[in-house]
This record gives sequence, C-alpha cells and structure tokens, in this order.
Amino acid sequence: GEGGRRRPDGIELRWRSAFPTDGSPAIPFFIEDVTPRDLRVPSGKQALHDNAAQGIVQVRVGVANLNKAKPAYDAIFGPGETQANTRIYGLRGCQIYLQQPAENSAEARFIAQRGDGPLAVTIAAPIPIVVKPEGVQS
Repeated sequence: GEGGRRRPDGIELRWRSAFPTDGSPAIPFFIEDVTPRDLRVPSGKQALHDNAAQGIVQVRVGVANLNKAKPAYDAIFGPGETQANTRIYGLRGCQIYLQQPAENSAEARFIAQRGDGPLAVTIAAPIPIVVKPEGVQS
C-alpha cells in the first residue's frame, strides 16, 4: 500500500509497503521509499547513537514448523543455507535465521503461546546488543 507523512519542517515523505496477507508476524513486511530515503532516515551525526549501534546484523525468527515456513522465506530471500533446525538467509549485511527451537525449550514454549515470530534481534555495536521479546530466555 501507499503511505506517507509530512515532517514538521513541511517536507512530504512517501513510501510503499507490503505486508503478509495472513498477518503472520513470522513473514517480514517491506518498505520501499518513493521519496529519497535520506529524507526519512537520519544520516550523519543524527544517525550516531550513544551506545555506538550501527544497525541490525541478525534477526532470529522462531517457527513451530521449519519445513512449512521455509518455502515463503525461500521465495522472498532466495535459497537459504540449511543447518540443524535452521535456515539462514542473507540480506544486505544482515543474516536472517529461521529457526525451529528444540522441543520443550523456552523458545518453543514462547512460540506455542504467541505463534511464529521474532525471537531476537542483534544490533551491531562494539559489544553486540541482543534484544529479545519478554518471555524468551537465553
């Protein structure tokens, strides 16, 4: 769909977005800028963070059934690399791990309660920052 907003300085921002039709949090949504991206996303000094974060380097998505989930991810990102209970995809310097957690693990219980979706995001910094939803244990 089409989206946009007007910044406080009056500059109009426009973008297009695509969301999964089934509303699944395990399938990513996409945003394509219509106006120049640097109008929407800060750069230079404004992009510097006190914790030296530089962007997302890894996203872990948990699914109840890897074999059912991987065709959609293969269609979006191309063929991934398969490892034990995991399919790995690359996207512009970021790795996306599609994982089926071990049975009875905290992550498997989290997925059983909330459904397929993000388990962790790793942010690039001198000491990487891992962010997990409440209820997902290490």
